[in-house]
Amino acid sequence: DCYVFGKGTCIDMEEAFRYYMYAADHGYVPAELRVGRAYELGQGTEKNVEEAFKWYRYAALAEEPQGYVELGMCYRFGKGVEENPEISAGWFKKAALAGVPDGMLRYGVCLALGYGVEKDLKAAADMYQMAGDRGEALGYVNLSTYYMSGIGVEQDEEKAVELARKGAA
Repeated sequence: DCYVFGKGTCIDMEEAFRYYMYAADHGYVPAELRVGRAYELGQGTEKNVEEAFKWYRYAALAEEPQGYVELGMCYRFGKGVEENPEISAGWFKKAALAGVPDGMLRYGVCLALGYGVEKDLKAAADMYQMAGDRGEALGYVNLSTYYMSGIGVEQDEEKAVELARKGAA
């Protein structure tokens, strides 16, 4: 991270990538995520979504919860792999069950839209609440629209405004 953020040295994304790759090649799971992100964004290396997918998959298969989210995103948007709603939703659900706020938010969206899972607005509202409670502001924002309109929950404009404020904070 020193080369990424310039802590004690100059920012050098290519050098950072070399260190991340070394660590990932030696089984350090957090580095697998960093290598995946570097390939996805072309930071310190050539952009290569197939390689990004590969490294995210390694992290997910090593039970890294953020890897579940990243793999879900790959399947959601067809990054390095063919788009697959069911597999995407499955990885988001796994992330949600592992306590990852972003996974809760994304699984909530799947439930709200019926993307890869049966549409369930109440369950989506629950996911948004859990995501918000764990620091994912968009969970509260999404949930506020549900309360404003009475989607999946009993309509409550005061609660909607309260949640919108929490999400904006």
